[in-house]
Amino acid sequence: MNTGELKALFRSYTDEADTSFLSDADVALYLKIGYERFRAMVNSTNEFHYMLELDATPNSRNYTIAVDFDSLLSIHKVSTTNSLAYEELLAVTRPEELYESSSGRQTIRYYLRGSRVRFSAEVTTQLRFAYIPRHTVDFAAVLAESIDTLAPYHDLIALLAYSNYAVRDGEINQPLEYLLQQRTAEFKSYLQEGLSREQNSTIADVPDWL
Repeated sequence: MNTGELKALFRSYTDEADTSFLSDADVALYLKIGYERFRAMVNSTNEFHYMLELDATPNSRNYTIAVDFDSLLSIHKVSTTNSLAYEELLAVTRPEELYESSSGRQTIRYYLRGSRVRFSAEVTTQLRFAYIPRHTVDFAAVLAESIDTLAPYHDLIALLAYSNYAVRDGEINQPLEYLLQQRTAEFKSYLQEGLSREQNSTIADVPDWL
């Protein structure tokens, strides 16, 4: 389902022919909210679905991530010599924690504020940033756009958008509420099944000495 089809579906749910009450801009806004809720549902079940990775060598104690993202999932060092080597950097919630002493092996810590990452030490090796990108779907565009790879469940975006519209409309549409609950349950089941299938088909390559 593309954005044009989704806008038509949303308008059919609202059954609102008066564009002075429900303008094209209103439709775009509600669908944007609906899609953000849709993506949040995906991320809460399988944060790897939308995940992208970015490799960079900061050569500094600071690095600005040059992409738009909703959340940063992890940062780890990239080894060019040993495929089993994996060292994940430790995220902290306060900048003061970057400078706290710790016993044992020194794991590099990082603090994220906006798109700027501050490290507890200078980083001169290659890092891999795993993040969830901010979507660029424009529901206000005249030409229809593709949305993502979850097309069989895109009707849920319109249903989620309608639940926000219903607050303004002041009426509860019981059939649509029931359909929203049903499609949400089906979607979550699909996401969980997909995640389980990925996990079951993955063989962990772990050294004997672990």
